[in-house]
Amino acid sequence: MGGSSDIRGKDTERYRITGRLGAGGMGEVLRGVHVELGREVAIKRLKSELSLDQSVLKRFENEARAVNLIRHENIVEVTDFYTNDEGQVHMVMELLEGRSLGDLIEASAPLPASRTAHIGAQIADALCSAHEHGVIHRDLKPENIFLIRRKASDDYVKLLDFGIARLKPECGGLEATESGLIIGTPVYMSPEQAKGAPVDAATDMYSLGILLYEMLTGHWPFPRTSAVQMMMAHISDEPSPIDVADVPEAMKALIARCLAKDPQERPQSMRDVRDSLEAWSTPTKFTQSEEIAVARGLSDTFFPPMENSDEQTWDQDSVAPRALSHEEMTTSRRPSGRVFGAIGGILVLGAVAGWWLIKTRTPPEDKTVTAKIAAGNPDRKALDENVAKLGLPPTPVDCQTTEPDTIAAVLRATELLADGKPGAARSTDAEALHVMEALGNELSPEVHLWRARASLQMGDAQSAIRYSRLAHQSCETLAAAHATEGTAQAYLGNHPEAIGQLQEALAGNPDFLDARFNLALSQLASQQLAAALGSLSLVIEQEPSLPGARYLRGQCALQLGDAESAVVDLRLAVKAQENNANAWYALGFALEKVEKPQESREAYCRASRLGDTRAPCEERSSAPQTSAWEMDLAP
Repeated sequence: MGGSSDIRGKDTERYRITGRLGAGGMGEVLRGVHVELGREVAIKRLKSELSLDQSVLKRFENEARAVNLIRHENIVEVTDFYTNDEGQVHMVMELLEGRSLGDLIEASAPLPASRTAHIGAQIADALCSAHEHGVIHRDLKPENIFLIRRKASDDYVKLLDFGIARLKPECGGLEATESGLIIGTPVYMSPEQAKGAPVDAATDMYSLGILLYEMLTGHWPFPRTSAVQMMMAHISDEPSPIDVADVPEAMKALIARCLAKDPQERPQSMRDVRDSLEAWSTPTKFTQSEEIAVARGLSDTFFPPMENSDEQTWDQDSVAPRALSHEEMTTSRRPSGRVFGAIGGILVLGAVAGWWLIKTRTPPEDKTVTAKIAAGNPDRKALDENVAKLGLPPTPVDCQTTEPDTIAAVLRATELLADGKPGAARSTDAEALHVMEALGNELSPEVHLWRARASLQMGDAQSAIRYSRLAHQSCETLAAAHATEGTAQAYLGNHPEAIGQLQEALAGNPDFLDARFNLALSQLASQQLAAALGSLSLVIEQEPSLPGARYLRGQCALQLGDAESAVVDLRLAVKAQENNANAWYALGFALEKVEKPQESREAYCRASRLGDTRAPCEERSSAPQTSAWEMDLAP
């Protein structure tokens, strides 16, 4: 451990720095003592230049605000927050002596059910208090749980690292991430986190379920070879059963409920989880061989606990998803980096035919919409059928127009707009727009919606946005209006706005396929690859034969370092679209990454024969040797 001579910079007179517990790319963790009180403390200190970065500073302040808002005995105590004369921001916390839950799992798992319940009940109690104060942790993992000696227990829990916690605005909190981004650690993410969807207390409940599972079994419920595959498993795979003796069946059932894909199917509150775990809980002492006393600092908001060397660093770039080694995915070793959805990479949208996925489908029956107008109007029935055929959610009753002549006009517009896409400007699109404009000042949301869709297919995205807003402002639950504005915003390249509207469309209509697919495209265009991966996985789950989705998910996986998953999706993509040169080219690169040179060359040559001049193929006398990372393909 470095001495005080290793420390540079003038601190306030309140604290004397006595050593360094660890260093990272964002700053360092220091050991200090309060000059007047003589109390030892741990101090997180940001680098001076990062103290000027508002996004980093807000996240740092967010942690201090969250901890002091909750003030629970099982959450690390933050005692001070200050900036020194050199502009460096500091957070002062209690100094903990002990080890992380990750160390315990690695040394001793599988743990007895009683010990697992004892640790889990304390975590649940801390989270229960956090949730009651409007705080969602969002990054629950073994490295963020510290075990110390207190109250006759060597498994006394201290929950750490609220740096990416979400505080409700009414609690004075700041959002630590933007809408549509994925944030968290892949192994412990909830399905909704992996999709980039909004999260609530049920997200922490899912992560706690993973921790309980891992303590009892010594391994993860979804063994996978990469972070990407792990996130996909959270979305679609069922966990392996807990096959461990002496674990109460009721405890297994509780964990299974915590791991439910649908947040609504998880326990109603963390209080319920805590109460159940306390019934099986027994405090446990370490054996002599297990005993570890580590004075090494706390899990930092921006870098993990510092191990062994004082000079260990944490590369800022390593927060991006990475492929995990076989050893990491098959043992209890855990990746400590977080995944943020905003990841650099090449975006390939050229193989997708437009932002519209209009096609004939058999939608699920909507049991909430009943006829509002007089029975027997055939145009209303035909209009509702056309809306379903176009893949749109049913128009809510309160949003429907009731005038027979207007219903007939809207019905005609839906017939004319079928099979179109933004900017196509077909003669039928022009006729549909004329039909809607002839209604004059008709104010029903349904009229505004179809005028917006006709405008967009004519290439007038600004008008489409205006009429879409009129529609959903007067009928907030009109999902098709939100989706149309989102598509128009994407058409103009305003992808953050598009993502927000498309998420509104999906909020009450998760099976709205067009909106989900367009959301994935805007996430791709915003380089939110992990979020796009989750969206595309849901699209494929709903409609497995959609080749564009397979192609794009293969591209996402490839750029996130998971070439094996990319090969699977890209093979299916080229099977469905044999003349897609882009897909053949991407497949060639993926096969090259998994060391299948012969198949890679064949895929590259197929792309070359289809006109892709980038593909390295011996059949071409002057084929350029361009890396897939240099592909110049624009959306």
